[in-house]
Amino acid sequence: MNLRTSILLLFLAGVKNTSATNMLGFDIFGDSSKFDPSDSITVDPDTCEYHAEVHINFGAADPPFPSGPDDCTMESTACNGQSCLYEIRNAYKLSKAFRKYTGFNHVGLDWSPCGHPPLDKFGKPHWNMHIFRVSPKAREEVYCEDMLNPFICDFMEEQPNIEGRKFFVHGTDKDGNLANVPASFSAALDTAVPGEGVHAWDIEGTVDVSAWLEPVLIEGLYDGRIQFWEPMFPVEFVTGDSEKFYESNETYVSKTIVSLPSYWSMTYNPDTGVTTLVIEGKAQICPKNSKGGKSGKSSRIRK
Repeated sequence: MNLRTSILLLFLAGVKNTSATNMLGFDIFGDSSKFDPSDSITVDPDTCEYHAEVHINFGAADPPFPSGPDDCTMESTACNGQSCLYEIRNAYKLSKAFRKYTGFNHVGLDWSPCGHPPLDKFGKPHWNMHIFRVSPKAREEVYCEDMLNPFICDFMEEQPNIEGRKFFVHGTDKDGNLANVPASFSAALDTAVPGEGVHAWDIEGTVDVSAWLEPVLIEGLYDGRIQFWEPMFPVEFVTGDSEKFYESNETYVSKTIVSLPSYWSMTYNPDTGVTTLVIEGKAQICPKNSKGGKSGKSSRIRK
């Protein structure tokens, strides 16, 4: 049995898990300081356009890797004392200026040692750089009582509580199109992750996992809102001896969140080990004073 088959059997087991009815059941805070994170932002007062950067050293976090299929079972404790099927989460609080002008609150630096479904697309070790528009405290209220398996909420009709049903309420325009996401995006209803939301991305345009080497944009949906904006990328993109670069321009259907990035790029510097995310767009408020830079270097978020 290969690694991907082993993971798939577990995820498809459909084990009902209602033991953690009023909590997420996992730590979203972690310790982001080990990534040596920092951020900066400048805003042009004439155009209200922002240029923001987040700098992360993913290798410095020394993430655990599965050594084989046995580590991607629930019985394993190979990844920091738990199964490598579980994500290892860390929350980095963005600087005050970054939060003020972009509307983003914190970054989830979340490691998936075994990957996650759909395994033919994302079934290998990768980073999930969730950039949340809500606080960690608000994320703790994003839970469901009925689980499809140990990681994913069951569908709306199985959810007895309001919090669980909110996973399946998505903002749309008058034509029924998902709002505030690119036109190619669709919501995968079997990706309702507690503490996050339902994931939407360009499902039809996603390459096979064997060819996945560059970042993919994901957005998170919950209760009609955009919970997060996420570059997700395989470990190969932020490791090795050669520089990596990716960029993309984005337009959004029926855009009502003015500060969503219209341009973004990621650069991995092999000399420093630092990956830089650049996002650009329209600030949600325009600065009154002359333009200038603001930067921050925050420690991990405290509970």
